[in-house]
Amino acid sequence: MIFTLLDSLIVGGINAVAMLVLRMPHVGLISIIVGVTNMIPTFGPVIGGAIGALLRLLVNPLFALLFLVIT
Repeated sequence: MIFTLLDSLIVGGINAVAMLVLRMPHVGLISIIVGVTNMIPTFGPVIGGAIGALLRLLVNPLFALLFLVIT
């Protein structure tokens, strides 16, 4: 359990740093969503990536594409 939590924290942090470098909006919200869904076995990262990409798509389609590449 502790290693899953640590892995989710690392994934959410790396995602946040990458989005900050690319100057994307709503970094905190989407990083938390990606980190929390990463705790779900097998399909968690896919679900987090899909939710994050959908939210990015509402802001800017280019951001959605870049987010999917990062994630």
